[in-house]
Amino acid sequence: MNRKILIVDDDENILVLYSRALQKHNYETATLTSTEYLLDIVKEDKPDLIIMDIWIPVIGGEAAAELLKNDLDTFEIPIIFASSNADTDVIAFKVGVEGFLNKPFESKELVNKIEEILDAKMFTRV
Repeated sequence: MNRKILIVDDDENILVLYSRALQKHNYETATLTSTEYLLDIVKEDKPDLIIMDIWIPVIGGEAAAELLKNDLDTFEIPIIFASSNADTDVIAFKVGVEGFLNKPFESKELVNKIEEILDAKMFTRV
């Protein structure tokens, strides 16, 4: 079974770029352009990992990640911030997400970060 990755970014081009790169590595992808229904969708679809920009509508990636990390149904889902924000690393640490990448980055970096986080998650469950 392919692992499911949810990508949240307000830039449609980024969504297509990430989706194509991840699908080449046998990941199933879903996309959102805002955080409006994020919590409901995550609870329903149960992705294995979320990639999220910090600067996205409605409540922004930082607040959305805090909601996910404070919800009993979603707190274990790893989140990677992918943003051009200069403070991505600081925000990622503050919110407690599992990783971050500063835009722009190569698709290989994204795949490597995802595999690192998912492998670590599998290891901790054994």
